Amino acid sequence: MLGVVALTIVVAACLSVLWSSVRLGIGPVPTSRAVRTVMLELVPGDTAGTVYELGSGWGGFARALARRCPNARVVGVEASLVPWAFAALLQRVRPAKNLRFVRGDFFAEPLHEADVLVCYLFTGAMQALATRVRPKPGAVLISSTFALPGHTPETTVRAKDLYASPVYRYRYLR
Repeated sequence: MLGVVALTIVVAACLSVLWSSVRLGIGPVPTSRAVRTVMLELVPGDTAGTVYELGSGWGGFARALARRCPNARVVGVEASLVPWAFAALLQRVRPAKNLRFVRGDFFAEPLHEADVLVCYLFTGAMQALATRVRPKPGAVLISSTFALPGHTPETTVRAKDLYASPVYRYRYLR
């Protein structure tokens, strides 16, 4: 009986992730170590404001951001239930003082107040981000793989991975 319950939970979790992947247009894929390293290096370590990870998935990168920026308030935002629940549970078990996870649409968050935005999204989400988000002047956006349409990055670094994945850093001037 216990095996059937466990199997049911696993199947439900997998179906939830699959449904969210179809609905959102992308699944919760962890960032590779090489890309993660580049992204973290591009985040100002002395950031003391608010850092958002848009699409924080399972929470590993948000936790790395919290360590990189100990004086910042790091917010991981994830729409998919299962990855968000995993990240939130891990945060309860091994809390980072400056980190919290939010489940939902990141466009509902006050991104205009962000000092740093970090993401590994897909083309459609990057297009929406380019038109719907206007962070404060001086704010930084770091994006893995996908560029921000209509904006010129201040820096582009290629990760030392199989794909030489580009990581873009933008600074908002207006």
